[in-house]
Amino acid sequence: MGKNHLFSVVVAFVVDVFAVASVLLASSSPCLAISLDQALSDYLDRSPQLKAQSTLSELSQGDRWRRFLPKEPQFQYGNADNLSAESYGISLTTSFPGKSFAAMDLDRTKSSADRLELQARRHEAAKLIVKSYLDCASNKALVDLQRTAVDDFSTLARSLKGLYEAGHSTQAEKIGAELQERQARVDLVTAENHADANCKKWLELFGHADAEFLPAGIPDDLTGETLKNLGSETADEARGAAQLATSKATQEFRWWAQAPDLTWTATRNHYLNPAASPAAQEWTTTLSVAFTLPLFFPFTESVEARRAGAQAVLDQSAAQQSLITAKADRQEASQEFERDARRLMELRKQDIPLGEALVESTSAAYRSGKLGYAELILSRKTLLDLKNQEIQMKVALLMARLGCLDACHPTPGRK
Repeated sequence: MGKNHLFSVVVAFVVDVFAVASVLLASSSPCLAISLDQALSDYLDRSPQLKAQSTLSELSQGDRWRRFLPKEPQFQYGNADNLSAESYGISLTTSFPGKSFAAMDLDRTKSSADRLELQARRHEAAKLIVKSYLDCASNKALVDLQRTAVDDFSTLARSLKGLYEAGHSTQAEKIGAELQERQARVDLVTAENHADANCKKWLELFGHADAEFLPAGIPDDLTGETLKNLGSETADEARGAAQLATSKATQEFRWWAQAPDLTWTATRNHYLNPAASPAAQEWTTTLSVAFTLPLFFPFTESVEARRAGAQAVLDQSAAQQSLITAKADRQEASQEFERDARRLMELRKQDIPLGEALVESTSAAYRSGKLGYAELILSRKTLLDLKNQEIQMKVALLMARLGCLDACHPTPGRK
């Protein structure tokens, strides 16, 4: 009777310790770390690619006014071979009257397209940095989970080994616990390797080698300020809108594009021998204007205008298809975001608490002899899988957020 009572007490103690350790699956984070919102803000502010695109966007805003400027002037000097006369002249090339005004809409559209390209590049940079951040953070969280599992199975294996040597446990239970511990350690090494590789990639991509820039954890959502900084259009939407507007403006400008330029020339002639001067004067002035005479317009310029119009129609069709696809992708991302948000809430409010209750009830049933070792291990694996699913769901939720941006409803608890 005393031995049976001692066996029950020891088994109950081991099971309780195992249950508590499994339920408290908490992930530890370093004291020095950077949040996802901070990482995004820092990377977008100092990205050389985004700064270069921003410069292009700013410069293009003045193109429609610079179009009215003539081309760089040409200076001319001439001297007769008998040194009887010499000339000094300057030439300016300007657009055909009305051509610059007609091109202002095209320049304005291209300037807007450059701003949309900046938005597209910001979105692509955000997706790149968020994915790298989450790859590191999620693998770190999985390492913490796996370490807890190793500790649990190691504690159980040592306890069952002692009970087996004392004759209070079966060999099958002892072997099963040892195998579970070994597999947990193998999974831990795999998780650590994945975490090391992904975190090294993150630090290289982020441009810092210090450990203080490792991810602080996985947030439930991006803040409103970060979403505002990312803009309201995805990269595909921004590029599709830019391509559509540019192709329409090009189609409207196609005939004006064939208008010839004008070359204005002013020449000052100096006759060293007045007898050689047509006006019998030492100094004379010559003014001239030259332009291309479109004699072959039906065969050249008109063909180019028609070619540009046809290409513009093709570009518009491609842009419209891209916009349709981009809007469909955004709607799909919005639906995925809502599904993931609901699933994450279910995990936290229902599934994980049920998993913890399952561990407790299975432990109690194991102590009373109603359930065996297999059910005891299965309950803990179920809880571990639910915790793992919570991590993966948070990652999927954030990636879906980047696909829908402000079109998604904020997750509970975030403004």
